[in-house]
This record gives sequence, structure tokens and C-alpha cells, in this order.
Amino acid sequence: MKIAHKILIIIIILANFSFVHSETPNLKFITKFNDVSLQNKVSTSLNLGDTILFTYEDSELDLSYLNICFDNKCIQFTNLEMGIPNKKNIKLHGAVHVNKNNNELWFITKDGLFIFDGSKIVRNENVLNDLDSPSKVYYRHSLYKHTNGDIYISTPILHLIKYDGIKYDTIVSPISDEEIHIKGKNFNTNLVAIGNKLYFRTLQYDIAYLDIETLEYHYPFVKDTILKKYLTNEEILPLDEPFLRDIFKHENRLLMHFNNLFISSFFFYNGQEIEKVILDTNLIFPNDSAYVLHFIEVDNKGRIWAKIQTQKSIYPPYDSKTHFFIINKNFDYYRINNDELGFETSTNFSGLHNLSNGTTYLNINGGFLVDDPLGVSVTESVPSFFMNKVRPNPFKDRTQVELTATRTAIDNMKVEIFDYLGKSIKQIEPFITYQPLTGLATLELETDGIRPGYYYLVLTDHNDTRTMPILIK
Repeated sequence: MKIAHKILIIIIILANFSFVHSETPNLKFITKFNDVSLQNKVSTSLNLGDTILFTYEDSELDLSYLNICFDNKCIQFTNLEMGIPNKKNIKLHGAVHVNKNNNELWFITKDGLFIFDGSKIVRNENVLNDLDSPSKVYYRHSLYKHTNGDIYISTPILHLIKYDGIKYDTIVSPISDEEIHIKGKNFNTNLVAIGNKLYFRTLQYDIAYLDIETLEYHYPFVKDTILKKYLTNEEILPLDEPFLRDIFKHENRLLMHFNNLFISSFFFYNGQEIEKVILDTNLIFPNDSAYVLHFIEVDNKGRIWAKIQTQKSIYPPYDSKTHFFIINKNFDYYRINNDELGFETSTNFSGLHNLSNGTTYLNINGGFLVDDPLGVSVTESVPSFFMNKVRPNPFKDRTQVELTATRTAIDNMKVEIFDYLGKSIKQIEPFITYQPLTGLATLELETDGIRPGYYYLVLTDHNDTRTMPILIK
């Protein structure tokens, strides 16, 4: 009997070890994504399933770049191609897939709403007509797509806009002039859907929600309850009032992140009850008395990625330290060692991505912090070049092919034109202009002597082949 008992204990220990091991992140820090160097560049990013959008700036060329990556390829656009003259204006705020089959998506910045049809970008000017406003830098637009296909848009106006595929409707709440400063929608808000409740922040940094079924606004006044019942005097800074900074979806509840606190906590709201979760200071920073949640992201495993600042007191000398943690849904803590991984403590969070292969990407200044549990990160099998677009197409005698490529791919590029039966019509000696800092290249394509018709342009290097249909007039 004792032997059986010991065996049972060993099985339990091994099972627990297996669980802990499987939960332990397999982290690495990468400074290149699809051959794009992210070092020393400010980048914002958005995740739509396996589609990743990210931006970066090149101060030497005075340009910003938007990369849309899907199906193991990336298409890159400059701010000028998007109609944005200022290189610092590409800051991603929200995106939704309109049609996943062809990767048609909408994405939104403070400069407007844009539509990507799988190959090109056009600006949707039906929604945001405040593009020349000097205050647009303070606006944070957001997008949410309901399961019925309706798209909800958060704009600088006090209300939300719904697009049902045909028309745009502004969903107006009966707010009196006296209530606007309390219930009005915050200009800098994101949209979080839990069931049929679409949550956003108000001008007073409280939460409110739109009932998607009835299209009515509701105001639970959660912030006041937290201030009165869940925060002690020791947690509140003497001169600053706490305010709701961010909201996230954490499983089927709302995760709220407050700023201006001497001691930070997580607050959950399930639509009825508030839950306060205090960080375990004895476990993660036992010698400091103050700690502040600076940045938070939540992944689809229910894990909270957090940057936390700790210090001895609110008065000098602060003796501040910066910590990075992954906190699972059971509130077990995993400390991220930034020195071992090679990123700076001054970094900020700029987006989080969950891919279908189980890999998670946290976008931070200078690169991506990757949790790659199966060793299948998409960055390890990136093609050496992409054919972004051919323009003009159709064309008569000559056109330009825009590429994103490595130096090696450019040096070994082979260019051929095939007919619709797969027969090689012409091999062309490539003349390519290459920008090594950005990886952008332009191929000058001349087709003199080829009869008008439909053909295939085929580019090949030692590793990859890319094909695009062309029409010669």
C-alpha cells in the first residue's frame, strides 16, 4: 500500500512538473522581422489572426513604412503612397478583417480610415472628415467587427458609428449638455467587446458600453465604485487623481488598468461585480514599497504581459527599478530577464500578436519579444524577397516592379516572362535600384518585342520564386 502511495505521489509531482514546464514561456528577442530591421525605430503594430500590421520610421530617408504581413509574405507601403505627407503620422490604432478569404481589411490611424484589398491601399473618406484638425494627434480611433458583419467605429465625435456594409449610422445617446463632460466618449479610447456589450471610456475616464442589440448606451460608473470601495489612502498618490488608462478583454470579463496610483492593482469587471487582484509583492519585488503598472497587454491564453516600475518611496531618492512579467490567469508570475534577452528597460509596449501556431509576439521598442513554444516562429522561414506590386499594370512597353528583398536576393535575381501555357517568352536582364537601409527595390521592366496579351512575370533567386500576372497592351 505504501509503494502504491509513493507511486501516486511521484505521478502527481511529474504531472505538476509537466504542467509548469509547458506553461514556461520559450522567449527570445528578435530585432528583424521579414528582413526589416527594427532596431532604434519606433514601431506600432496590430494583430488580425495570422495577419500582422506594423510600422516603423526611417529618419535618414524621412519616411514611415507600413508592413502588412500574411500568408508568409509582406507588402510594404510608405506614408507617401498612403497619402500621408508627414512621416510620423502612421500610428496604427485599430483594424478589422472585412473578408478573411482575400485578406481585405480596414485599418485606422489618426489620419483616417484605410482599406487594404489584398494588394493596394485606398483611403475611406466617408467616415473621418476631421483630418485637417490640429487636434487630431490626440485622437485614438478604434474599430470593432461584430459577428453579424457590422463594423463599429470610434471617432473623435461623442458617439459611435456603425457601418452595415451599405450605410454609415451615427449612434447617438440622449446626453444633455450637463452630462456631456461625464458621459461623453473619450477621444482617446479603444473598443472592447464582451458578448453584446461594446465597452469604451468616457471623458471622465470611466467605462460605458453600447448594447449592440438595442443600440443603447449604458453607464455603470465603475470608476467611482473603485475609488470609494477598492482603493485605500496608501495606494493613492497625494496630488494626482487615479484615472482609467486602458481596458482589455481578459477571457469573458473586462480588465482595467488605472494610472496615478502609488500601488497598482488589477481590476476585473464582469458586468456586475468588481474584483481587485493585488500583485504579490513578496514574490516579485519584496524590498520596494511602491509599484506602478506602466504597460499591459493581454494575450489569447489569458496571460498578462506587464511592465512594472518599483521604487522605495514617492519622494527622492526613488531608487527605481523596472521589471517585466508574464502573469497567467492563475496569477502565477514569470519574470522576464531583459538583460539575458537583450532589450532595454526603457522599452514600451506597442502591440501584441497571437498567431494560430501558438506563437505570441510582443512589440516593444527595437524589436519583438517572442514566446515560441513549438519553435515555429514565422520569422525563421521568411522568404528572401517579395513582389509587392507592378505599376502600371496593364502597360505598353515598360513598367516598374516594386520589391522587398535582401541584398543576396537582388544579386541573384532572374527575371522571365511566360505565356499562359507556361512557355518562357523572354528572359530579361534585370536593372534594379536597391535601398539597403529599407530593403525596398525597384525593377525596371521593358517588354519590347512582346505581342500584346496576358502573361506571367516570374522572379527567381536561389531560394524563392514569385509570380504575378501582367497585361501588355
